[in-house]
Amino acid sequence: MGSRIAAAVSWSGPMDLNALVHDAGDVVSAGLPIRDVVEQFLGCRGVSCARLFRKASPVTFDDPSDAPMLLVNSVEEFIPIAQAREMAAELRRAGVSVRVIEMPGDKHAGEYANDPAPGYSRTVLDVSIAFLRSEL
Repeated sequence: MGSRIAAAVSWSGPMDLNALVHDAGDVVSAGLPIRDVVEQFLGCRGVSCARLFRKASPVTFDDPSDAPMLLVNSVEEFIPIAQAREMAAELRRAGVSVRVIEMPGDKHAGEYANDPAPGYSRTVLDVSIAFLRSEL
């Protein structure tokens, strides 16, 4: 058996780090501007990070062998909804099965776990578990 995953769920995942730090402006996460959070995570500083941001961005590496994905993101949170939409578009172009749930409001990741998922009669957590069970 190989080391590739068979299915994935992302709640508010940053998919394009270059776009994220460019578009985030003064948005703060964990008490720091988004750019600082990403730079700390990757261990780089300033303009030299652009190449590393690209290499660390999931959207850079979409291909037909990718696993089916469920992407969940709030429409007004600090990870722009454009991140999930762009990732979904790239996955679809590669022929990969992808579902997107756009949550109302500004909650991030686990903050919306127990909220009803639009278009479903269950919570985000329940829909995520059902997705994984259906794919695995």
